[in-house]
Formats: sequence, structure tokens, C-alpha cells
Amino acid sequence: MKILEKALLIFAVVGIAACAGVNTSEGDPNKPGPESLAETALSDVSFWYANNFVDFSETQELIVEQELKGVTVEMMNWWWDNINTTARYRTWHPNDHIYFKWVVQPEKTTPGKYTPGAVQEVRERIAGIPATLLIKWEPYDKPGYPVTETNFVKASVRLKGIGEEATQLFLHEYHATENGILLRSVFNLPADSPSILVNGLNTHCNEEMQYLAKVLPNYYKQRNVL
Repeated sequence: MKILEKALLIFAVVGIAACAGVNTSEGDPNKPGPESLAETALSDVSFWYANNFVDFSETQELIVEQELKGVTVEMMNWWWDNINTTARYRTWHPNDHIYFKWVVQPEKTTPGKYTPGAVQEVRERIAGIPATLLIKWEPYDKPGYPVTETNFVKASVRLKGIGEEATQLFLHEYHATENGILLRSVFNLPADSPSILVNGLNTHCNEEMQYLAKVLPNYYKQRNVL
């Protein structure tokens, strides 16, 4: 494990260096963000590692708490079914998010509620390592989630190309504060996940939600015209 973890660290440093200086805001925002050959190779190595060595039956919990100033509960409830485009997805994290598409479209039948069964395919970087993920919104009453709030989204995620036995759960829950919302994100990760990936997810979650706080109010304001 230590050897594999060091190898991933070396590959991550190489990948980050290879994409340093790339301006992700250039070009058509609806097209996938840039990805270097080194990053693609790193992604393939990471997928091979997960597919052959990771034990998905034992898990560890990662909890990330942060305040999103200027964001309301109503905005967050609306967001989950309205990410919609690669352009929006890339503003959620301009450096790490590469592309987004709905595989199963949300029905949006109940305003302010996410659609269980909606599935998105995304490509994003965690700790500098690109991965293609399938993310599914899960039923409100599905067990196995440590829910403590009234407002939340239950989700599951797995690497595209790996079987459903590798599915991991995650949760975002939140409540209003004086200046915005307090968001608590809980991720179930394989117990033997390399620390570089665990720490990378922690950083990524903090960063993407702070980016979201900057763009979500405007998206919500224009929700009826966009």
C-alpha cells in the first residue's frame, strides 16, 4: 500500500505540473475543460489501481463542514437538479471540473426537491487525478446516511467502468445561518484509500463549495430565464 500510495503521489505531482499554467476559462465553456496527456495517463493508472486493489467493502468517513455565505437553503435545494451544463459545472470548480452531462435527466416535478434516480456523468480532478464518475441522486428514505438536517441530498458515486459493488455513498446537508448556510458533507470512502486522495477530496469539497457560493445566487436569480 505504501509503495502504491507513493506512486500515486509521484503521478499526481507530475500531473499537476503538466497542467500548470493552463487557463481553464479560455474557449467554449460548454466544451470539456482541458486535460493534459500526463493527466489522462494518471487517470488510467488510478482507475487500474481502484479496479484491482481497492477493497470497497470496508469504509471510512470523511466529514467536511463549511459556511457558504450569501447562499440560501432554497438555492441549494434548487441546485441539485439544475446543474445541467458543462459550463455551469466548470464554474463550480474552474480548475478541477472538466465536464458534466445528465445520463438520466431529473424530472423536476416538485420544486425545491431533488429527483431520486437522476444520474449524472462527470469528469473531475481529485488531488490532481482526473476521474470519470457516475453520480446518482438516491431516495429520500434510503438508509445508511447520517442525516441530521431537514434539507439534504443523498447520493451515490462510482467510477465509470467499475461495477455497482464499488458504489460509495455521500451526503450534503445544510441549514440556514445569519450569513448564508452551514453545509455538512459526509463521504463514505474505501477504508484503504490513499491519504493523498482523502486529503485531496477534503480540499476539493471545500474549494468547490466556496466557488459555488460565488455563482449560485446569480444562477438562482436567473433560474426562469436560463
